[in-house]
Amino acid sequence: MPDKQDYIPQGISDSTQALADVMPNGKVFDAKNIGTSNFRKFIKGLAQEQVRYESSLFELISDYIPNFTTSYIEEWERELGIPDDCFLVAGQTDAERRRNIIIKLAFLSLLTAQDYLNLAAILGLTIEISSSDHARFPLVFPAFFDANFSFIITFEGIEESGFPYVFPIQFVNQLAGLYECLANKYKQAYVVIEFEYESNVITSPLTDGNGDTIVDGDGNAIFTPIL
Repeated sequence: MPDKQDYIPQGISDSTQALADVMPNGKVFDAKNIGTSNFRKFIKGLAQEQVRYESSLFELISDYIPNFTTSYIEEWERELGIPDDCFLVAGQTDAERRRNIIIKLAFLSLLTAQDYLNLAAILGLTIEISSSDHARFPLVFPAFFDANFSFIITFEGIEESGFPYVFPIQFVNQLAGLYECLANKYKQAYVVIEFEYESNVITSPLTDGNGDTIVDGDGNAIFTPIL
């Protein structure tokens, strides 16, 4: 993505000198560098209009670029089909909505290991990719194949933990959940991804509203009988 600094217009003084520098030398243009001359004042007048024009253009460009836009967020979302089954809009900040737009533009196809790493990075996630079966990167569609390519993505620093009940309620990091959705949506059709988390163990005891421990540090449920 372009850097916003690339579009900052020059000031009047710099613009005036830039116009003078592109003019030829000779008697007709001798006064171009004399600050008190009428010709220099004429150049300065041109420079003022140039700066005004460039400033207006800068405002338009800087607001339309996906990673800076504010006024055009809804237009970008509409063109890219957001919201969808992975991206939501309700309750999200402008920064999160800009991130969604950039992801949609940049990650419509995941072909290499670096693609998966880059997608994780833009979401602020750290992942590790390990091969499973005969998977190799880049994943090239074979002419004939009998099995899917499969590999494992492990989220580092994120715990997927749940109460050890018969039907565990899983608590998954929201960004990790978004990553899983995007990876499954934009992977190649013959690719199978298994997602794992760095730890599945509850390391801190959980307490109820009365301060009584209900799940210990090993993830074991502790029930207090009702008398």
